Amino acid sequence: MELRGADMLVNCAGVATPGSMCSPGMYGANALLPVLLRETGRLAGVGRFIHVSTAAVQGDRGILDETDALSPVTPYAASKAAAERFLLGDVDGLTIFRPVSVHGASRPISILLARFARSRLSSVAGSGEWPSPQVLIQNTATAVAELATCSRCPPPIVLQPSEGHTARSVLRVLALGHDPRHVPLTVARATLKVTGIAQFDPRLISFRRRLQMLWFGQRQVPGWLTSQGFSPPLRTEGWAALAAALADQS
Repeated sequence: MELRGADMLVNCAGVATPGSMCSPGMYGANALLPVLLRETGRLAGVGRFIHVSTAAVQGDRGILDETDALSPVTPYAASKAAAERFLLGDVDGLTIFRPVSVHGASRPISILLARFARSRLSSVAGSGEWPSPQVLIQNTATAVAELATCSRCPPPIVLQPSEGHTARSVLRVLALGHDPRHVPLTVARATLKVTGIAQFDPRLISFRRRLQMLWFGQRQVPGWLTSQGFSPPLRTEGWAALAAALADQS
């Protein structure tokens, strides 16, 4: 790889398989590769390095933020967290970007979520008005481009801004206007407590985390990009187009 003369290196590579078992390939792509790229860029004189991580490194914390507090739940998140720990050892010229739940017409997680939203199982906890960190992949790409071209040097950790969804609204838009069922809070919390017992199988851990996100969402701080005036370019029309594209795949 020829990097001499480059001002910046952006790493978007990785293995995005949240429900997978721990494997050398996953850790190689998500933990080792970013460190190797960082060192390669440094040796070539590249001044800035942007690493695309994931907000999943903070697991089920009450509020997603831009600190180095990590509590990964799944092996996938743990592999991403490992890269962050190594990279944060030297923050000079470093920006770790944490997208939240990213959606696009070809992403498996989006296809599964849309099917769930249109099914009889579609549901939220209580009123469903919990903030839910769901974003369009086009907005993720725009945020990365903003970090790469902004005049001010971003901080070491930057969280992708919210697009204003709630647990209810994201299911409703993907179901083309149909509302999800409302599970009583006591039932939803009891279900999560029971499923939390199964901490030995990454697939079950991932299932519980997804269910928790579907029912209760997750809050997040506004973050640095929001403070700089950044706003996701695609909103209602982007989500409507995604819902239509996913419906056509059924």
